[in-house]
Amino acid sequence: MIYLKNLLVGEFGDSFHHRRPVIEVLASVLPNTIVLTLTGLVIAYVFGVLVGAWLAWRRGSWFEGVTIPTVLTLRAAPEFWLGMILLAVFSFNLGWFPSGGANSPGAIYPSEWARIFSQDFLWHLVLPAATAGALFARIAAACSCARTCST
Repeated sequence: MIYLKNLLVGEFGDSFHHRRPVIEVLASVLPNTIVLTLTGLVIAYVFGVLVGAWLAWRRGSWFEGVTIPTVLTLRAAPEFWLGMILLAVFSFNLGWFPSGGANSPGAIYPSEWARIFSQDFLWHLVLPAATAGALFARIAAACSCARTCST
């Protein structure tokens, strides 16, 4: 009961790993989480609207014949698997993107806003945002596919 009471008042205790209050650890990564989520949603909506409009315009085409099974296959794949595949191909094999972190090691920025809008941060954001965007898009596409395929 003490634990639940502490949660209600925002006292999460101390992190065993970081040796500081959990609320500080959460606050330090919250900007990255918000940026990643919003970027993934924007990617999903833009991609989803464009592909959905194209599918509606070209109903019965080869593009629909390829897209619908691809969307259904990706919908069945776990999101962590898609992230690992993107990481293996575009980071480890091709070396186009960084393999981890939100910034390059040793990077120093004058403010949090300068860090978030830096080219380095945005470059590190590409693969995670593509994975999140694919996750959000496949959910939306599966819903629209269910409506389209049933008529």
